[in-house]
Amino acid sequence: MASNKDLYSKAATYCASAERCKDDVRKKLDSWENETPADEIIDRLEQEGFIDEKRYASAYVRDKIRLQGWGKRKIRYSLQMKNVDTGAIDDALENAVPDEEYAAVLKKLMSAKHAKTKDSAWAKKMDKCKAFALARGFETQLVERCSKELES
Repeated sequence: MASNKDLYSKAATYCASAERCKDDVRKKLDSWENETPADEIIDRLEQEGFIDEKRYASAYVRDKIRLQGWGKRKIRYSLQMKNVDTGAIDDALENAVPDEEYAAVLKKLMSAKHAKTKDSAWAKKMDKCKAFALARGFETQLVERCSKELES
C-alpha cells in the first residue's frame, strides 16, 4: 500500500501529463488500491490547480471538434458520462471553438463523406452524409444548412 504522500505525488504526475477530470482521476486512484479516500486527494489536486473541470472541458471540446470531428451533442453526452459539471460543459461548448470553425469542420466532414459515398444518386449520397453528420453529434439545423451549401 502506498502512503497518502506517494499517492498524491503519483496522482499529481498523472494530472500533469494531460488535462484530467475528477472522474478520470478517481478511477485511476481506485485502480491503485489505496486506503486513502480518493476525494481527499482530488480536493487537494483541485486546490493546487492540477485538476480544473472548466479547463478540462475546454480542452476536451477543442480536441474532439478539431481532431476527431465530433459534434457538440456527442461531446456534451461524453462529458456528462464523465460527470463533468454542466456549467463547465456549457461554457466550453459555447466558447472553446468559434462557430465558423465548427461549421467548417462539419462541411469538411460532409464533403469527404460525399466524395467517398459510392451511390450514384445525389439525394441518396446527401442523405448518407446527413446521417453520418448527425451520428457524429452535429446539430440538425447546422447539418441542413451545410448540405444546402454543398448542393450549390
